[in-house]
Amino acid sequence: MSKLFEPIKDKVIIKAFTYSNTLASGVILPDIAQESLNIGKIEAVGPGLLLPNGSYDPPQCKIGGRTAILRFC
Repeated sequence: MSKLFEPIKDKVIIKAFTYSNTLASGVILPDIAQESLNIGKIEAVGPGLLLPNGSYDPPQCKIGGRTAILRFC
């Protein structure tokens, strides 16, 4: 990923996986089943949370890892 966006503090940038609506077996998934697949790949990670003593607490995730995506209305 290019450095178009760079996260700050303890933030991360996640790219959602795209799923096809047809499985390898030929079964077609309805829209409701596709919306429940909220998994993505971590594209960029910030330096961590700044502590009162001036050091950073490193993030617990790494670039390339998989994570769940929380969706808000």
